[in-house]
Amino acid sequence: MPRSSELAATCFAVLALAASLACDRTSQPPPAPPPPPAVAPIAPVAPVPVASPKVQPGAVAQPAPATGDVIAVTMQRRAQMVAAGMSPATPILRGTLSEGASQDFQAVMRAGKCFKIIGIGDIGVQDLDLKLFDPNGVQLQQDIATDNYPALGVESPICPSTAGAYRLQVHMYRGSGPFGVQVYETPG
Repeated sequence: MPRSSELAATCFAVLALAASLACDRTSQPPPAPPPPPAVAPIAPVAPVPVASPKVQPGAVAQPAPATGDVIAVTMQRRAQMVAAGMSPATPILRGTLSEGASQDFQAVMRAGKCFKIIGIGDIGVQDLDLKLFDPNGVQLQQDIATDNYPALGVESPICPSTAGAYRLQVHMYRGSGPFGVQVYETPG
């Protein structure tokens, strides 16, 4: 068995050797990083032609609404589903209502045409209703479903036999905020 003095000397020698190795490693500069990979310059790309949207015969192409106008963008999408092949007969009629309030609009409808009416409620609108009255005040149609996108003329066409000023009533059943309503007509 080695004596404690020999063991101490061996430990001291090992520690001294380790310390000298550590000093030698830290005194050398770190290795240089590898050079960055070569990058080819970016060449300009020719624009890719975009196909025009298909417009059904007789339909009037509408300009794209501003992307920040949620009601106009939603109206355009809804019209593609509900009033395909029809043209706007009015601009988007807009307003802002609180819960329980109503607002009336006048829409002139001509004989020999058929119409659809689409309503759109903004994010705070939970239930928006539409009612249509003829020039004599008789209610013709209503959409009182629990939604914020009512439509008239979908299940039963609105094809007046006499021209006149029809009253369109928008009612905020639940919620509050901005809304839009637009009348669409058959071409021709």
